[in-house]
Amino acid sequence: MKKQIILIFFIIIVWIPVLVSLGAQSLPVGFPLIEEGLRRGQLLGTVDSLLSFNIRSLNHVEALQQNKPSFTFGSVPRKSENEQFNVQLLPISNQTEYTSNIPYQTNNGLMLPIAGFQSSLSAGFYAKLGILSLQLYPTLYYGMNREVDGYSNINKTDWGQSQIAVSYRSFTLALSNQNMWWGPSKNNALIMSNNAAGFKHISFKSSRPVNIVIGHLEWELIGGRLDNSLYTSHYPTQGYTSIPFLGPANQDARYMNGISISYQPKWVRGLFLGINRAVQMYRQTAIDYNEYFPVFGDLFRGGNEDVGTDGQISITTRYMMPAAHSELYFEYGRNDAAGSIRDFATIPQHSRAYVFGITKIVEAKKSHKFVSMEFEMIQMEQTIDRLVRGAGSWYVHGGVYQGFTQLGQVLGAGVGPSGNQQDFKILLINNETQLNYGFSFRRVVHNNDFLYDVFGDLDERKRYWTDLSIGLEAGGFYKRFIFEGQLTYIYSLNYQWELLNELNGPLSQGNNQSNVFLGIKTAYQF
Repeated sequence: MKKQIILIFFIIIVWIPVLVSLGAQSLPVGFPLIEEGLRRGQLLGTVDSLLSFNIRSLNHVEALQQNKPSFTFGSVPRKSENEQFNVQLLPISNQTEYTSNIPYQTNNGLMLPIAGFQSSLSAGFYAKLGILSLQLYPTLYYGMNREVDGYSNINKTDWGQSQIAVSYRSFTLALSNQNMWWGPSKNNALIMSNNAAGFKHISFKSSRPVNIVIGHLEWELIGGRLDNSLYTSHYPTQGYTSIPFLGPANQDARYMNGISISYQPKWVRGLFLGINRAVQMYRQTAIDYNEYFPVFGDLFRGGNEDVGTDGQISITTRYMMPAAHSELYFEYGRNDAAGSIRDFATIPQHSRAYVFGITKIVEAKKSHKFVSMEFEMIQMEQTIDRLVRGAGSWYVHGGVYQGFTQLGQVLGAGVGPSGNQQDFKILLINNETQLNYGFSFRRVVHNNDFLYDVFGDLDERKRYWTDLSIGLEAGGFYKRFIFEGQLTYIYSLNYQWELLNELNGPLSQGNNQSNVFLGIKTAYQF
């Protein structure tokens, strides 16, 4: 085995001087202004129409844009004379959040669901030598969590959006800690998002759409390690619905194997079809059963499921219409494998969740001004067939007690297990300066499955925990600076399903909470 590793390493080193790589620095998921600007540009006809936006992070930011690029990531490359070596400074980026009362924000990566102040700082560089590249982009984090008796300080460092990769043509093999986003949605992705911190993984992916004669294909195949929360449970022998485990909860790290594929058929421009699948198991289980690629195993229960795996699968559709400056997208997934084709055909809605979204951009009367209107909804609670066959909540299943999480935070939809959410946003955008501002509305219903499991009486179930929020958003460029801000007021009804009086009267008084969230992202481009 050692001889094989040495041989592979020798081949890579020998071929570095003669191979030219098309590898490029990777734009972190959720990076302020740029990612959304590129997607908006695609609807306006200024960004490569073959890119699905179903598999992120993105590469080749400058090459994706037509004419003069409006967006860049990193400094101007400093190249050697033979252009085999170049290096770039990556932006210094800061993300700062303040939540006045109760945790609120999602899709913020390394940041934690706390009440109080928190901030992260990232800086680094990108270097490429032939087919080999290194993106070093670590993150420093500081948080002040508001507790009953004061504040507790939290400090940590993380590899952030770093990776080392070997790239040739459109193929990239990487050892990475970067966040990923699978699917066309903007606020909640069923399987993979930046709701949690990035995790260490090996990936084999396409760095840009690959021509396969009948269309274009993008993919990402990963295998990685998921770590458990640093905080121990007050109830280590039972699940979140108070049902005892069959035995002590396994505290082993977990192995996760996932794949995302997006296909753009050549006969229908603007249409993207995709499939995502992720399977996790405890690390020792993967070793014992030599099970490192379960995503290629059986789609129906049995086989891999018997060794203690949990998984999710989803299909996606995105239809992009540049002539109408609009897009539609949809993701439909299952959290529990069907027992057979017959089982799936009779109850296809079992353990289902779905996301639907639409974006429409309208040209304003003034030159280069646009109005963007966005709507997205996600539905994750169980359907009515739970009455005859319970499916459990999304991300929580029988094989892995920790659920589909990294450091205690869900890897998929930020709304969480069994959450439902609706978002509506209007932005006024200057397409020349990228200055944008507008407002957003959001409604979130938290984990109805928990409510139904814990409160059996029908009257008791009137305590839905629902958040209503309205926010102001703004962003833009100023010289070398990028900024993006959000100020949101949140009113929580029946916070954590609590009521302040008995349910024997005509009206019930819930534990209603007011909350203010302030989030600011800034970056400095060299």
